[in-house]
Amino acid sequence: MAAREALLDPAGRLASWVAAITVLLFLPATSVVSAYLAFLTRDMTNALVAKHVSIYWSIFWMLLAAHGCVSFANIGMELVSGWLNQHWRRWLTMYLVDQYLAKRTYYDIALAEDLDNPTSASRRT
Repeated sequence: MAAREALLDPAGRLASWVAAITVLLFLPATSVVSAYLAFLTRDMTNALVAKHVSIYWSIFWMLLAAHGCVSFANIGMELVSGWLNQHWRRWLTMYLVDQYLAKRTYYDIALAEDLDNPTSASRRT
């Protein structure tokens, strides 16, 4: 029962909405950061071709730090997305089971002798 109450709790729903909005906002942010990394790579290549060593190394370290931040952000988003997926599956399972038990479909299945497909009984009720 504790798991059911946690899923139906308003704080649990709020956490799910926050996670979903975070994942949705992360998508355009990833595109912006990827474009910035492309520009940094361009500038680093130009500095390398022009043999500007100090500019090359400063851009190299910025690019390395940016890639590290993006990697950690991607790991975090995978964790948030996995949590959201698991939370949604648990909620959906409880919802479907509650609907099944609330309509007492299991009684209809037990009483129907000519029933060859139990899923058809749940659609009839």
